[in-house]
Amino acid sequence: MTGYKTQQAAGLTLRQIKFAEIMAVGNVSGAEAARQAGYAASNARRASHVNLKQPQVLRLIEDLRDAHARRNELSADMVIEGLLELAHYADSSAARVRSWELLGKTLGMFTDRTQVEHRPSFADELEALQPRIRQAIQDHKNSGVTLYEVNGLRKSDEADDE
Repeated sequence: MTGYKTQQAAGLTLRQIKFAEIMAVGNVSGAEAARQAGYAASNARRASHVNLKQPQVLRLIEDLRDAHARRNELSADMVIEGLLELAHYADSSAARVRSWELLGKTLGMFTDRTQVEHRPSFADELEALQPRIRQAIQDHKNSGVTLYEVNGLRKSDEADDE
């Protein structure tokens, strides 16, 4: 593996481990981390979503982040202190605004929202029609009308055709 104990990554695939390593660095999206870890580009968003739901992957990401912070003697408190200082005393207003934005994000104040439009597929429409189809079949059975009568034929007409 890549420099940490094998037991920390027990039960994970090599791609999941690579994904966790990339996510621990924290400078790319989940989908990009999945692509870099070797997942197919067409499946990267899904792979990221699945990986980020797995407790073992999340635990590995946290462990890797903690190890990185220890190596650099960096803590969340130090980052927040630095951002607060920049928010108050940075030379440019852009730097001050960005610092306030990052501080707000640490509090969960700003979340990216994406509007997803669902366009029903043929299968969705067919599924939605199933109760009506079943009811129509049942009504037809209860009516006593035969298939031949529906098509304008009588049993004797069919016999004449043969």
